[in-house]
Amino acid sequence: MSDKVDWRDLADALGTIKFTDGGHSELSGSGAAARALNLIVGNNIGADAADFYLLHQPGSELARSVLRLLRPKSAIQRCLEIFRSAPVSQEACDSVELLRSIATPWVLEHFDELMSSHNETTRMWAVSLLDDLWMAGELEVENGWPYLLRAIRDPSPNVVEQAKGIAEMWDDEEKRPSEAEGL
Repeated sequence: MSDKVDWRDLADALGTIKFTDGGHSELSGSGAAARALNLIVGNNIGADAADFYLLHQPGSELARSVLRLLRPKSAIQRCLEIFRSAPVSQEACDSVELLRSIATPWVLEHFDELMSSHNETTRMWAVSLLDDLWMAGELEVENGWPYLLRAIRDPSPNVVEQAKGIAEMWDDEEKRPSEAEGL
């Protein structure tokens, strides 16, 4: 990492500058800032921080906080990699616990895989990522229902109870699809 950031090159790399006939406009915000920070500090920080957090050593909560702020795709991918390597292990469960706190909507592509775990606690962490995404304003209720319905059909009463609790919160947000009536 150099001492000086070339902000123009960074903005070009992120595609935040749009040139118009009258000059230019720029996209900004916390999402663009997080992507920029990921490039500034390097792509490996995410996977490295995820690995460190999972050791549960002093400093691990700082690593989680940085991951939660930046939410780098490399950390999300590392959590999925750990989960896949031994899906019923405590490490896999811990990786999904971390994943839910750093998830972006992209992780929903892997929701069914997470819910296929034989570990009940892992599935409960997977369900909680729906709530986390919703609370962050990154998952609309209408888009979250198919995932939540998958959880409501889980064989574990604990997973179902957790999913129904989220359904009640979401029900306050908007009317449930007819498939979810009678919960």
